[in-house]
Amino acid sequence: QAVRYAEIVMKRPSQEKFLLGWIRRAIS
Repeated sequence: QAVRYAEIVMKRPSQEKFLLGWIRRAIS
């Protein structure tokens, strides 16, 4: 799923903040 979110972020920079927050939570 993380890969999918990464692809979405590349297409939607506006979601970058949301992605970063989600990834941090997933990694933690």
